[in-house]
Amino acid sequence: MRERSRLILSVVCNALTAVAEILWMVLYPDRFRWGMLQMYTYLSNFLCLAVCILYIAFALRALVRGAEMPQTVRTLRWITCTNLTLTILCVAFVLSPAAGPNGYYELMLEGAMFFVHTLCPVLTLVPFLLFEGPCVRRGRRWYRDLPAAVLPTVAYILFAGLMNLFRVWHGPYPFLYVWEQPWYASVLWVLFFVCAAAGIAAGLRALSLCPKENN
Repeated sequence: MRERSRLILSVVCNALTAVAEILWMVLYPDRFRWGMLQMYTYLSNFLCLAVCILYIAFALRALVRGAEMPQTVRTLRWITCTNLTLTILCVAFVLSPAAGPNGYYELMLEGAMFFVHTLCPVLTLVPFLLFEGPCVRRGRRWYRDLPAAVLPTVAYILFAGLMNLFRVWHGPYPFLYVWEQPWYASVLWVLFFVCAAAGIAAGLRALSLCPKENN
């Protein structure tokens, strides 16, 4: 597929994602409380909206002027896709089973959860894999950029963990209950999510259908 066609399709998909992000905010304004800023899911979706708008602006500029997409914008897309893929996998395989018989419906299909846990992650993942191409610097081995993709997840886990350690927050996720589980369980959870984020970022790079760089 030609670069121009990929850019056009990517703009359309990013626009759909941005609309979905705005739609859940409009439909579920009761969700907007200070407490939502404690949650990885909401922070990831807010970042996704900002990056989608940024990507659309630079993609349109590239289409009109024939300019190249800035590598920083491509990397930000890689980061947001990593975050939201981690979100949907965590909800599907950790949080929903732990929530009881109706866990999958309540956390993946009901109300605002459908948007932030399912629809927006899928709308972010598809164009990244199909249209947006490599998100690593040219002439640089891709794995050297893994820290950038993992940094937001690491920053969130460390900050949320400290807030729980000092009893400022309680959770909001069960694996952050540092006072209600052995210390080694907290350490294992941190390692699990950091490794999961790194694995997802590497997997997204490997699964991209766009041409790869020879490095």
